[in-house]
Amino acid sequence: MIGKSFQTKDYGEATISETHYTTNERKCIILNTKMGRITLTTNVSDARLEKGEFCIKNWSENVEVAEDAINSGLFIDTGKKIHSGHVLAPIWRYALPTDVVDPETVSNQSDLYNKNSGDENHF
Repeated sequence: MIGKSFQTKDYGEATISETHYTTNERKCIILNTKMGRITLTTNVSDARLEKGEFCIKNWSENVEVAEDAINSGLFIDTGKKIHSGHVLAPIWRYALPTDVVDPETVSNQSDLYNKNSGDENHF
């Protein structure tokens, strides 16, 4: 997905790039926009991730850009979550060419995301 782009409400076009967190070499997804760089992922060191999965920061300043990312169809929400401090971080992966992504599926993911990204994730 490196180099793929999608539109965001607040930042315009966002282009995906990657690096790795130095503490554990997990994937760090960076969104490059005209307004700067946004880190889409968060490093939850004790998360048990399957190959290709990553933890998403969908709180604070990342609320809308995470919603834009999932709505782009470039990412799949696995439905799994991991505690990260006082919030639950969703676990995503990149959408594969074999994934069938139709508008209703994306809409349902967005609805699930919206229901699970609010205050109920705080303890």
